[in-house]
Amino acid sequence: MLEALIHSKKEWLKNQSNTTKDMIGSKQKKLLSLLDYDVCISFLFNSNKNMALVEGIVGRKREYCKKKIPNTIFLNRSQYSSIRELMDKRSIIENCSQASLPLLLEGFRSEVYIPLFSCNDKNLSMELIGCLYLGSSNYKEFPLNYFLDDKLIKEIINDISKLLSLRFVRWVQLTDAVNMVVFLLGILESKVSHFSTHGYNVAGWCREIGMEVGLSKGELKELTLAALLHDVGKLMVDSKILRKEDELEEDEYHKVQEHVYYSYRILKHLFEHIEGLQNIPNIVKYHHERYDGKGYPYGLKGDEVPFKSYNFGPYKYFDLHYTNIPDSKRDAIYRQLFKKQIQLRKTMSEYKLVRSEEHT
Repeated sequence: MLEALIHSKKEWLKNQSNTTKDMIGSKQKKLLSLLDYDVCISFLFNSNKNMALVEGIVGRKREYCKKKIPNTIFLNRSQYSSIRELMDKRSIIENCSQASLPLLLEGFRSEVYIPLFSCNDKNLSMELIGCLYLGSSNYKEFPLNYFLDDKLIKEIINDISKLLSLRFVRWVQLTDAVNMVVFLLGILESKVSHFSTHGYNVAGWCREIGMEVGLSKGELKELTLAALLHDVGKLMVDSKILRKEDELEEDEYHKVQEHVYYSYRILKHLFEHIEGLQNIPNIVKYHHERYDGKGYPYGLKGDEVPFKSYNFGPYKYFDLHYTNIPDSKRDAIYRQLFKKQIQLRKTMSEYKLVRSEEHT
């Protein structure tokens, strides 16, 4: 019963997060209609207020939505002076083509920035978390009195603030996770010098093959982080064993194998609450399984081994044994390894397709 409730809660949170952007976009469309502007963009600020993410962009015409603006903007550029002024004054900022501040979007003549706040639970203060941008291709004065007095507009702004607060929490979680990744890699490097570069190397190669076989952007991020941190459990293994140059004793080898369990537990704690990254612990959990069934800890074989997990093995071996050989030889071996991985991926896909057809 308890497991079912936990599963239901996770699914609910995931569904809520997946629909947040759609809900923000719907609210922005209503705001455009009420205030008679051409484009509405919602920005979410990071904790240091030096970056902003584009969380939603809607326009009255399709071409307006194609106006060039990156998903992440760095606010130290002069182009974003109006946003910095909004941060300083914490109030609505108007701008037009005749003013001294640069316009955000080319071809527009009027724009307004509306600050968005969220209540800080720690001290009950109002924290600036982002802003709304309204742009018009015509010169117009912002209807401030109407904006302040209309109940429906207030409700829409309040709803967008709440939705952006949800996105802000996820961004904080992701930032904290990335900071922890850097911290853990630093500790690994202090135990054995090659560990940090090993993770980056394996991550790079796994990402390449992921791109080759057509993994989505989210899957690539998931695979890359899993590859980067696959050996994090070795933090719990005695450094003397990890640095030992002679062949390991049987009990020492078993202790090294235990790093898989530790990696899984550490990463589960780190990523299980972050949308899109919850599968990282499971990918790492099986990264020492082999296609022939001779891996550990579960002895999985064939299509029992998740492809993302199996993907690690050849590159781990390659990095540990061939990193210090001449570039020409290393590149040749890598190309052959890459081709075999692609060939195996296709074989596994064909095998699963045949099996699914047999059962239909």
